[in-house]
Amino acid sequence: MKASPARLTPTHLVLVVVTALMWLAGTVTVILADPVRYNDSPGYVPGTGGDAAGTVSLLGDAVRAWPTVVLYGLAGSDPSRVALQTAIALAAWSLLIWAFLARVRPLVAAVAGGLLAVLALAPVAYQWNLLILSDSLSISLVLGGVALLRLGVPPGPRATLWTWLGLLALSLAGVSKLPATAILLAALVWCIARWARSGRLHDTISRPREATRANWGAIAAGGAAAVLLVVYPVAVNSAIDRAWVEGEPGGTSRNAVNFYFLTATDINSGLSPIPEASRAGAQGLLDRAQAASDALVAALPDDAPECLGRAPFSGEPGPFDFREVQVRDCPDGVAWVQDRFVIWYATFLVTHPDYVADVLAYRLPVSLTAAPYTGYVSLVPPALALLFADATLGEVTYLPLPLWLLAGLIAWAIVAVRFVRGRRIAGGSLLLAAFPGGIAAWSVTLLVMNAEMQRISAVATVPLLAFSILLLAGLAQATGEGEANRAR
Repeated sequence: MKASPARLTPTHLVLVVVTALMWLAGTVTVILADPVRYNDSPGYVPGTGGDAAGTVSLLGDAVRAWPTVVLYGLAGSDPSRVALQTAIALAAWSLLIWAFLARVRPLVAAVAGGLLAVLALAPVAYQWNLLILSDSLSISLVLGGVALLRLGVPPGPRATLWTWLGLLALSLAGVSKLPATAILLAALVWCIARWARSGRLHDTISRPREATRANWGAIAAGGAAAVLLVVYPVAVNSAIDRAWVEGEPGGTSRNAVNFYFLTATDINSGLSPIPEASRAGAQGLLDRAQAASDALVAALPDDAPECLGRAPFSGEPGPFDFREVQVRDCPDGVAWVQDRFVIWYATFLVTHPDYVADVLAYRLPVSLTAAPYTGYVSLVPPALALLFADATLGEVTYLPLPLWLLAGLIAWAIVAVRFVRGRRIAGGSLLLAAFPGGIAAWSVTLLVMNAEMQRISAVATVPLLAFSILLLAGLAQATGEGEANRAR
C-alpha cells in the first residue's frame, strides 16, 4: 500500500510566505550591513589573535570552544563569515517556525509565524549575526536543537521526562557557551524519540527487566550519550581554562576574568548600550551592583589573598587592560581564583540566597533591554519593530521584552495546568521543559557574569522570547479547537 503524498495545506502556504519574506529581508540586510569586531573577536578566527587563539581543539586545548572557530575557518573573510552564520540563523528560525506551526490554523500560523520572523529580524536577535563572536551560532544551535526535538519527540506524556533532561543539557550549552552540546542533544533525543515510536520505550517502562535484557544496547548507548552531554562540555571548558592560563598575556585565567567582572564596582560596561531613555533607574542599579560587589568581596574566605579585594580586581582598569596588572599586583590572587573560585562561588551562591535574589533583581531587567551592539538598517517596518525594541512613549519608557516574557510565563502556567489535567497543546510538553530550561540558563549566566549582560544572556533570552510566542500560539490553537468542538 502506497503512502499518500503530503498535502499542501493553507497553513503551509502561509508559512512559505512568512519564511520567504524573512529570508529575503535577512539576506538583503546582511548584504547592506558591515561586520563588527570586538576585542575578543580574533580568538574565534583561525590564524589570528596569537598562538593560543583561533585554534581548533575538540578537547579544549584552545582559548575558545571549537564550533565557532570551525565555522569561521570555512570562510576567508569577515563578510563571508557573517553571511554564513546569518544563513544558519535564518535556517534555525525557519526550522523552528515549521516544526511548531505547520499543523495549526492558518490565522495562528500567520500571526505567530509573523511574530517569530519579526523577532528573528529585530536587533535583539539579528544583530548577533553581524558580530564576529560566538553568540549567533550559540543561539542558532539552541533554536535548531529545540526544533529538532519537536520534530523527533512524539506527543504525549512519555516525551516529558527525557525532554526535561534534554533541555537541562541545552541550559548547560547556553551557560558554558559550547554550542556543540545542542547538536549532541538533538541527536540523542531524536534517537530516543525513534525508540519511543517503536514501542520499546513503553515496554521498558511496563516490563523493565525483560525490556532491559532485550534493549540493553539502546539503553547503554542512551546512557553513554547522556553522560557525554554533561561530561564533555565540563571537560572541554576546564581545558579551555587551562589554555587561557598558558595562552593569554600575563597568564590570566578565565576564572580571574570572571572574578573581575563579578567584583567590579562600576558596571557601566553592562549599562552603556542601553538607550538614554531607558536609563532613568541606572543609578539605582549601580547602587545595587556596588552592594552586591561589596558583599561578595566581604565573604571571601580567610585564606584568600588580601589583594583580591582591591583594584584591579574590583574597579579600573577595564577587562581588556587589567590582565597583566593582575599578575603583577596580585599573583597569589590569580592563583587562588584559578584553583578555588568555581567551587567557592558555587558554595557562596547556595548559602547566600539573599545575594542571588539581589543580583538577579538588577541584572535580569538590564539583560532584557534591546541594547544596540551593531548599527545596521533593519528592513522591519517601524511599527512592527516596536514589538521588540525599546522606545519612549511620552514620558514612559516602553520595554516590550519583559512584557513578552511575562506573557510567556503566564502562558506556561496555563499550559502546565492543562497538561496536568490531560489537556495538551501541540508541542506543549517540549515547551514546558524549554521555558524553565531557558530561565535556568538565563539566571545562571547572569550570576557568573557582570558585563555586557544583554549580549552574554542573549543565548537564553532570545529563545525565551521565541518560546513565549509559541506558547501563546499553542494556547490560541487549542482555544480555537475547543470552540470548534463545542460548535459541533
